Amino acid sequence: MVDATEPNRPGSKENRSAKKMHEMFERLIAQYQLTDNKLKPLIKDLMLTTFKKQQKDTLLEIEVNKKVIHSIEKKLARLEERFVFEEINAAQQEKFKSKLTQERKEKLMFSEKVGFDLSNLEKALDIALRKAPKLSSMSTNGNLAEKRKIQKMVFPDGIEYDRKNDEYRTFISNFIFLLHPSNIRRFGA
Repeated sequence: MVDATEPNRPGSKENRSAKKMHEMFERLIAQYQLTDNKLKPLIKDLMLTTFKKQQKDTLLEIEVNKKVIHSIEKKLARLEERFVFEEINAAQQEKFKSKLTQERKEKLMFSEKVGFDLSNLEKALDIALRKAPKLSSMSTNGNLAEKRKIQKMVFPDGIEYDRKNDEYRTFISNFIFLLHPSNIRRFGA
């Protein structure tokens, strides 16, 4: 895989000037630039709806898990209260506390493993949609690190240069950038 932001390496037999490669990359990235701001809310809504449909079972599991954790925390509080008011002895309190604490720990580990926060997804979409109209200028004016971030954001699986056809090849484009009207027509997305 070739990083589009890197110049040719010695011995790579890629006789392409870095300037030409960057110009090709600028033309490619311009195809993904969102120019109509009226589309932003529609794209965001479509992305969230698609994500929720794809992750319906996981989201349901997360909700059930949150309720179970809340229930365990209520039981722990009630257990502490019963101990304080001497309704149960220390041995009983410790027995049930350790059992409930272990169960809570397992549920929290599950939440960390599969959990995600939809508000974080919305924030990520907002960032991508804010950057989408400025992809070309950000890439042209950005430093190497910024160009790599843009490349990774638009092409998460990377980009390769096809020397035979003198063009870049992309494997997967970030879905949010495929929703550009010209890409919908071109890719049938």
